[in-house]
Amino acid sequence: MDHSQEKTFIRNCLKALVRESPLAGGESLFDGRIDWDFLIRTAESHRVLAFVGALLEKQGQIDRLDSSISLRVKSAMGLASWENRVRMLEFEKVQACFQEANVPVIPLKGVALTPLVYAKTPFRRMADIDLLIHQEDLEKSKIFLAKQSLHLKQMQNRWQAELLARAWGRCSFTDGSLDLDLQWNPRFLIGGRWVAWDMERVWQRAQPFPGMGKLVFVFSPMDQAIHLSLQILNDIDNNIPRLAQLLDLALVMERNHVVRGAVLEGAAPFLDTEGRGR
Repeated sequence: MDHSQEKTFIRNCLKALVRESPLAGGESLFDGRIDWDFLIRTAESHRVLAFVGALLEKQGQIDRLDSSISLRVKSAMGLASWENRVRMLEFEKVQACFQEANVPVIPLKGVALTPLVYAKTPFRRMADIDLLIHQEDLEKSKIFLAKQSLHLKQMQNRWQAELLARAWGRCSFTDGSLDLDLQWNPRFLIGGRWVAWDMERVWQRAQPFPGMGKLVFVFSPMDQAIHLSLQILNDIDNNIPRLAQLLDLALVMERNHVVRGAVLEGAAPFLDTEGRGR
């Protein structure tokens, strides 16, 4: 069955959200041709259903839908909002540990983007907390995290786990309920090759964000866009792409007036010809 209409509608909702403009083709919602079950399942699998709902609510259209459909969309919005609040509270708890140990951090992805671009629509879902630290703070961080009952996730093969951590420049901690992805020199697997950043320059360009904590920094808008672009390519190659990531990138670029050419120029030194094309 052709579901191009539903896919186009999802994209139109996200475009309207990014551009803060009216929804194009909104009346097609009510002509009986939309397969709502497919639309809801697809938007949910890409972690954007709550954003579709937020746009429909803003347009005054959500309550014009069939009650069962409206309920599913509103439930997704409630769940996404709850999950976002939980992750942000987890971040505050973890960040306090780093602050006490005098370790600066850069929150990544959803944690950073929630206050930066999702303040009006706090539905950005997160599976874990992602933080960037200086490599020289790694061993100290392991010690004070252990005191907070956050321990390295163990793989069956410990030797393999250590190799992967060095290759990826990251490792994961958990206390059973909270998951922390701690990064110091993150690498991305793109086109069968490892891609890494110049972390020293990234930290030099990072900007203080006291609203999230005394020792909290965020990427510069350009670095934020480059990081998201590399993450998207990595996840496409690992067969786990989501529209939520493209929404992240679009919002960062739109809100900060970052142009595509500048992102490409900034990412070019880390990519081969094929990667730049993609």
